[in-house]
Amino acid sequence: MAVTLDKKTLFVTRTAVFTALLVVLQFAAAQLGNQFITGSVVNLVLIMSGTLCGFASGAVVAAIAPVFVRLLGVGLPFWPLVPFIALGNTVLVAVWCAAERLGERARNARFIVVARVAALPVAAVLKTAALYAGVVLFAAPVLLGLRSPQLDAVTLAYSWPQIVTAGIAGAIAVALLPLFKRTLKK
Repeated sequence: MAVTLDKKTLFVTRTAVFTALLVVLQFAAAQLGNQFITGSVVNLVLIMSGTLCGFASGAVVAAIAPVFVRLLGVGLPFWPLVPFIALGNTVLVAVWCAAERLGERARNARFIVVARVAALPVAAVLKTAALYAGVVLFAAPVLLGLRSPQLDAVTLAYSWPQIVTAGIAGAIAVALLPLFKRTLKK
């Protein structure tokens, strides 16, 4: 006997699962001490949550994740950075969700792949731009009053490595999404 869940229950359940997955994976990856691994894992979970569960779910995961990460003491040394990181995460999710919707509306398997591949660099650049503007240009120097060497460390963490980690995650997502989409349809 199959159990069916209403849309609200399904939304809450999927969002909670992706939030928990993100926090656990980020905590585990952070133990390796490598921003490229941790960032790629986080971005992959964000992309998958948005593309598999919809923008609302992905945006909730994107916004809640930095709060949990800060509470666990993994990365993010300053609370005022949390909203800007949440914004950057949400930008990533928004671009991927828009590409996914475009692809699905076309009802063409090749176009879906093209939309995903196009989302990869666009999402990476826009997330990095949002983080750089919010964290490096505003929050760190203005809200926190950081100066070198702390400002230099924040600048490095929230600049070009963000493009790399979002790109890695996007490439993995392009490969994994067809498998996950087929599995969810069954």
